[in-house]
Amino acid sequence: VFLCRRTFQASTQTPRVFGGVSSQMQAILRNIPLVSVCPELNLSSVLQLAIYALQMVWQEWRCDSVYAFDIESFSVTLPGESTEGYTDHVRVKWVQGYGSKRLLPPEAPIVLLTPGLNCHSANLPGTAVYTKLLEQPWRIGVYEKRGVGRGATLKAPVLHMFGHPSDLHIVIQQLVERWPKAPLHLLGMSSGNGLTSSYLALHGAETPNLRSCLC
Repeated sequence: VFLCRRTFQASTQTPRVFGGVSSQMQAILRNIPLVSVCPELNLSSVLQLAIYALQMVWQEWRCDSVYAFDIESFSVTLPGESTEGYTDHVRVKWVQGYGSKRLLPPEAPIVLLTPGLNCHSANLPGTAVYTKLLEQPWRIGVYEKRGVGRGATLKAPVLHMFGHPSDLHIVIQQLVERWPKAPLHLLGMSSGNGLTSSYLALHGAETPNLRSCLC
């Protein structure tokens, strides 16, 4: 586990990585014990894995009855000439709690989650993180890459198992244009941390609203 955090000054934008035994990382671990100390179960590893799998299936099955989503589609194309003319789509599913629609100010922080390898909004893996995130006045979105998610199919001969950082950049550019005063935080789930880390390395300097990247 590591944290990438961006700090911004008037003249420069410098990524800073917190990890290992650094004082910043130790402070994070003290404030979030679950990051460094997992609950101990006096069960065999096979049984623990089976329990985890059942929990994920249960949460995915219940997702639509617990959470509502506003679905937004974005048109994307890869830079360069290799796939010129082939347009596809990615989606952001904005998480809503059931009941009244969440009304947030334009400057509300945006938390954009990137799910695991073949995961989507109903299984990041799991959906338990939604409950805690929705307790905060944040705009919560789930980024679904090309061909992944319920009803999604590839529309161009392009596939990247972890997701194209350039696709995510197109989405983030539009979100920043829509909410220019909203700080942006990326949260990678499982292998989704590969996409968020690649985005930070390739496009982070182009995104002044980006405040943190948690992998």
